[in-house]
This record gives sequence, C-alpha cells and structure tokens, in this order.
Amino acid sequence: MVDQLERLVENARGLVADGYYDRAGPLSPGPSLAGALRSCPGFPIIAEVKMSSPSLGNISPHGPQRLVRDYVGAGAAAISVLTEPNRFRGSLDSLLLASAEKVPLLMKDIIVSSEQIRAGATRGASAVLLIEGAFNGPSGHRERDRLIAYAHKLDVEVVLEAGRRDEIDGILGSDADILGLNQRDLRSLDIDTGMGARLLPDLAGDGRPVVVMSGIGSREQVKALRDAGADAILVGTSLSSSPDPGAKLRSMAVPR
Repeated sequence: MVDQLERLVENARGLVADGYYDRAGPLSPGPSLAGALRSCPGFPIIAEVKMSSPSLGNISPHGPQRLVRDYVGAGAAAISVLTEPNRFRGSLDSLLLASAEKVPLLMKDIIVSSEQIRAGATRGASAVLLIEGAFNGPSGHRERDRLIAYAHKLDVEVVLEAGRRDEIDGILGSDADILGLNQRDLRSLDIDTGMGARLLPDLAGDGRPVVVMSGIGSREQVKALRDAGADAILVGTSLSSSPDPGAKLRSMAVPR
C-alpha cells in the first residue's frame, strides 16, 4: 500500500524548495486559537476553507471569500484555511483574506519547515497544524520540537495531531498548545469515525484543548464527541461542500 502521508510530505518539501512559502512580509499573527476554544460560549467548531482533497477531489462549489463570510456569520469559533496548492487547492492568499475577519485562524498544511510557519505568521495565522506522523523517530521528534519552538518564537500557536493510538504519547510529550485527533489516517486516507471517541480518554486530564477532526457532518456526531470529552471539533468537507455553508454550520451547533 502506498503511504499517502509520505507523498504529502514529499510534495511539501518540494513546495518549500520551489519557494512557494518565501513571499513573506511583516509578522502579523492572529488572536489566540487556544484562548478562543476555551472562551467560546457554545461548543467550539473550527470551520475549514477546503476546496479539494486527495481522497475526494474537488469539494467546494464556493470561493474562499464566501466560505469565510458564511462561517463568521454563523458563529464559527475559528477558521481553518488549507494553504497547500497541489493536493488541496489551497492558497496562502486565502489565509490573508480570512485574516481580515479578525477571528483566530489555523494554517492547515503539511508543515515540514520553518519557512512555512513564517509564511503563515505573516498572513494572520494564529496557529499552525503539525502532523505527528510526519516526524518519525528521535530525529523526527527533534525536528518537530524545533518547529514548535520556532512557531512560539513568532507568537504562533501549534496544533499537533495524532492519527493513530501509537502517536498519542508523542503528542502528549510535546510543547504543542492544542492537541488534535484526526479520524482520517493520512497514510491510507481512510476515515474511522469512532476513533476520536476511543482515543479521547487517553488525553483526558492533560489540560490542553483537544480538537477532533475529519468525518464529522451532523449535530449528533458533534454531541457525541463533546460528551466523549472533546473540547472542540474541526469540520471541513461537510461545510465546504454544502450549498449553504452558514446554515450547515448553524445546524451543527450544540451547547457546551
């Protein structure tokens, strides 16, 4: 079986080498994502601007501006913006566009270098996503920790996600600000919608916000994850693909 995460990492390194992330201006990180997740009056939903994906192809019939406007109007706790251009049709320009709304922004990409983090920090990112599975072994963890420290130097928070049970100890042992559970295994691109509920007890008591992502599309799923111990969820495909993203987001809202 082809390891899809390895392919994504290889693609990311190519984009870095090609200078895609070099167009940087002054630092302008956004408001705290962790703070927003803790203070949100309802159960926090991070709404994602997602145009395409390796598993589904084209997803959204809307442009980034429409998605951002609808999400903010519907009360999203924060917005996640995919910035990888080849496999997800993301854009750094979309991150900059979303920053005008002054809500916390998560830069969603396959982060493998400090250049990517700086590119996010100059376009309003509050936080960047790191994938635990992309940093294997002692040398991988040293590089992961270096990137987390670099993000913090720029006043950017870090969401560190696990996609498997054997990655839980790794994210718990990190200095990430927010912990993530991705119900999509990026190595195979398969979704296991029960994974979040099964692994949330392993993160209980850590104190950092825990976000569950992937495969979430209904109010019932949101309630189940909240009741299982999630502090927030991230929703991409079901919102971005909806004919009315704002109405879809409102339909998923639940109290804390």
